[in-house]
Amino acid sequence: MQYPDDYDWQPPSEADLKVIEARRERNDQISKRMGDYLLKGWKMLGTNCEECGCILLRDKQGADYCVACNELESDHDKDNPAIS
Repeated sequence: MQYPDDYDWQPPSEADLKVIEARRERNDQISKRMGDYLLKGWKMLGTNCEECGCILLRDKQGADYCVACNELESDHDKDNPAIS
C-alpha cells in the first residue's frame, strides 16, 4: 500500500496511551461482568444501550440492563487523563 508523500505517522502521545489503556481496562471490566451475568442465566440482546452503546442484557424477569451505565464510571471520566 502506497502512502501519500505528506503522510507523517507519529506514535501516540503519553496522554493518548493513557486513554487507550483506560478504555481497554473498562472494556475488560464490562466483558467480565457480562460473562458473569450470562452464566447466571441472563440473555445477551442484539441491541445496544442508547446512552453508551454497550450491548444490553436481559435479566430473568425480562428487564433490560446495561452493565456499563449501571456498574461502571462514565466513559468521560475514564477517558480524561486529568481525572484518572
